[in-house]
Amino acid sequence: MKIGRKLRDLFFPPRCVFCDRVITRREHPVCPACIEPPPPHIIETACPRCGREKRLYCTCKRDTFLSDRIAAPFYFEGAVQNGIHRFKKVEDVDRTRYFADEMCETAFREFGDLRIDYVTAVPMSRRTYRDRGFNQSERLARLLSKDFHVPYVDLLVKRMETGSQKGLKADERRVNLLGVFDVDTRLPLSGKQIFLIDDVVTTGSTTNECAKMLKLAGAEKVYVLALALTRPKNDKETESR
Repeated sequence: MKIGRKLRDLFFPPRCVFCDRVITRREHPVCPACIEPPPPHIIETACPRCGREKRLYCTCKRDTFLSDRIAAPFYFEGAVQNGIHRFKKVEDVDRTRYFADEMCETAFREFGDLRIDYVTAVPMSRRTYRDRGFNQSERLARLLSKDFHVPYVDLLVKRMETGSQKGLKADERRVNLLGVFDVDTRLPLSGKQIFLIDDVVTTGSTTNECAKMLKLAGAEKVYVLALALTRPKNDKETESR
């Protein structure tokens, strides 16, 4: 067993889940450079609506959330941002498992008292899926469904391609997504409580539109579990927007 692992590490060495640097098995899954400074975990008491730390970064005063709660283990910056960019481009079992484990720990802390019926993911358009070959949010959702012992179901469909959300204001993001998502109505959703999995939540426009469609189809509650959230730079920025 040890010889087999040594041979595997020789030809396919473990890599840091954030920066992709080759590391030793002892250092796995995060290299020393990405541990210091520590990854930007959301560690203080988080707002259950927006998922950000209440004292400094809560955005509920400026944003409207159609989902019932949001939680994530990280902020989208530093080593985490680098890791997620790589996660979107290349499938990697170790990286996906590490991210799913972090999300699972957050879910049990923030949602441990909830009854969940289905796990689903924010979908991609067919063209984007064809070009990329995988949906990173779906990969996370499928692992998490096993951790939660809750079935994964493709409940949402992205009917059309949209332009990039990057650089758009919150209102522009909402308009950009109107009518984009649809629900697979073959499965009855009346009264169901759903985990919606996404990689990064910024203004919440995407998860809002998905939650809206799921609730129109009968879902009682939609809880968003993301890998990372963006945050304003400081509390003054939060108050001024």
